[in-house]
Amino acid sequence: GVAIGGTGSANTLDDYEEGTFTATWIGTGTSGPSATMNYTKIGSTVNITGSTGSTAITPTGGIELSGLPFTPNSSTSGSILYRNITASSGQHTLTAYIPEGTANIQPYWAAQGDYSQLQKSQINSAGQQDMYFGFTYTTDS
Repeated sequence: GVAIGGTGSANTLDDYEEGTFTATWIGTGTSGPSATMNYTKIGSTVNITGSTGSTAITPTGGIELSGLPFTPNSSTSGSILYRNITASSGQHTLTAYIPEGTANIQPYWAAQGDYSQLQKSQINSAGQQDMYFGFTYTTDS
């Protein structure tokens, strides 16, 4: 490992990893499409970034993005996704979270102050529908 600010074990960074992973849209029905995203893991902290189009999503019902490189630990209940998306009922801001103990990102959209899981039927196929992800979470791995 690399020692920072001293030579003791508390100063040694011994768990650093970076790479890519494949995230796939899932829901009711078939899965797809997939997107390659990036991750950096330092100790138990995982940072992921990436983007994916949403107009080609084929699953129906509540949609999720699966395939995170590490499962969040029980103390992780949420993170951030930002994208204004034109859903069938108007312009909405998306947020997202990773349920505890899963490796899936669940997009949620706000409508009149309430949040509900994004459904495939709420995505308007017209226009650009890219979603950009930036998450930080902790893991036991």
